Amino acid sequence: MEIKIKDANRHLFQTTGYGQMSAYLAKALHKRKHNVYYDFITGANDSILDWFAKKPFEHTPETIYLWVRPPHYVNNEDFIPEHINVFYTMHESETFEGWKADWPQLLNKCNAVIVPTDWNKMIFIHHGVRVPIHVVPLAVNPKIFHGLKTQQFSILSVHEGLGKTASRENWMESIQAYLETFHDRNFNDVIYWVKTWNAAIPSFHTRVNKFIQGKGFDRSKLPRYQVWEIDLLARDMSNLYGKVWLFLKNANREGWSLPLHEAMACRTRCLASRLPVFQEFAYPPLVDYFDSDNQEHLREKLWLQFRHWRKWKAHVNNFSPDRAAERLEAVLLEVLDAQGTADSQAGT
Repeated sequence: MEIKIKDANRHLFQTTGYGQMSAYLAKALHKRKHNVYYDFITGANDSILDWFAKKPFEHTPETIYLWVRPPHYVNNEDFIPEHINVFYTMHESETFEGWKADWPQLLNKCNAVIVPTDWNKMIFIHHGVRVPIHVVPLAVNPKIFHGLKTQQFSILSVHEGLGKTASRENWMESIQAYLETFHDRNFNDVIYWVKTWNAAIPSFHTRVNKFIQGKGFDRSKLPRYQVWEIDLLARDMSNLYGKVWLFLKNANREGWSLPLHEAMACRTRCLASRLPVFQEFAYPPLVDYFDSDNQEHLREKLWLQFRHWRKWKAHVNNFSPDRAAERLEAVLLEVLDAQGTADSQAGT
């Protein structure tokens, strides 16, 4: 498709909503092999957006003019009714008053309208918009807006004495449950980190390797795990807690657990063994429990936490720029097809 985006150069100011919309839609449509143009040559800082404005453009009857603007731009002199005009717009109120009073009537001069929500569609229809209205939600790029969190389902344990039989932490049970839960399914999406001190690292690896061999696991299909025996300052530990999706505390006895408190303070989801001391201070929305003497229970809880993460990730990705462009592409193709049908009927 030939798509000329008319956004009044708002893509130069991506701190605005319409500016972000215009920029990500232009790039995503280009990624989907469509010819995208902007209407003014002003020199965007982004080389790709700048190219959209500078490359040669010739109007054809099939060119779609995508207006990423409020509806009053229908009154602009560069709005040509004979062109294929599609407005991607929105409204925040249930009424159209003052200088916005004529917006519904203006939109009826277009071929189609795109709004981000069904609520917007309902409001426009209620106020008299009769051209086709399509719903295409706006986008947020999860590759940028993920905070400190990793892109994988990351698990962290912090405790002393990894590899030692006298450890208060059921470290071997934790790694076993992790490997059994995620072996041979979605292993690229998960990682387990253990931050430890005063440890017996060779003993840890020996016992884990023996377990893997005993289970007959395919090592190429094992979920990843890493051990860190390093000193980290408090601020570095805070960043570490903030990166992970789940803090796992699998203790067989404990007096308080500073790491569990630190993880909660960083608003990290926690999975802890059902010890009375943890249940005394843990914050319920953030902390779930498992029976430390029940491996199956721990595996179930790990898988449940992973499912929560996967559903969240799928929901967020559903509003990514690529998904928005996919929906927009379908709408524009429908508009183009309807225009072709109308032209054919007019010709006969």
